[in-house]
Amino acid sequence: MFNFIKKQDKTWIDQPVIDYLMNLNPLFVIYYTAKVGDRTIKFNFRDENGKFLADVYQKNVVSISLEYQGQYPALYYPLFSRLDAKRLPRLKEIIDEEISRYPTTQSSLGIRQLREVQNQFKKQIEDTLQIRSYKDDSISSENNDIHVYYNALDSEQRDRFTQFLNRLDSKCIDVTVTIRIDSATEEEICSTQTELDMYEMEQG
Repeated sequence: MFNFIKKQDKTWIDQPVIDYLMNLNPLFVIYYTAKVGDRTIKFNFRDENGKFLADVYQKNVVSISLEYQGQYPALYYPLFSRLDAKRLPRLKEIIDEEISRYPTTQSSLGIRQLREVQNQFKKQIEDTLQIRSYKDDSISSENNDIHVYYNALDSEQRDRFTQFLNRLDSKCIDVTVTIRIDSATEEEICSTQTELDMYEMEQG
């Protein structure tokens, strides 16, 4: 009588590729997406502490993706076949180029710990400058960005806010200012034009 050994299913990813992905900067959250029945489901490749989670025998894996700090899409890499070691050099080239555009850090903080630091710092900025971020319903409640309705600030708040912004350089947190012209009425444009004209006269 013959003993039949069940053939082990082939993994969708080779070990050298796993090793490379696991060694990426911990601020990048890695996902793999698979078709499960009629749905497409995104799974975590590793957890927030860097522990490997992926099911290497998952069927119908269609992509891998990276998100910076789990919020900002950094890379989407579709898979049309098995992600074997032969594809690693090209994959590495693509990923390394993409992640080089994001800030690097020597910190050992994981994403969850960094989120806590970010949340505490948001509160510190609001308390120090005596301003409060307005709630944007289109943004996740976990978002720690500060959104300031500048027009509603009184003169003292404006002074504190602008003095603080003037201290920030390229090594500090990113700050962007949006002047909403697309949604402006003609009356608002005229009022702002008057202020712009006065500014030009004062500078001249």
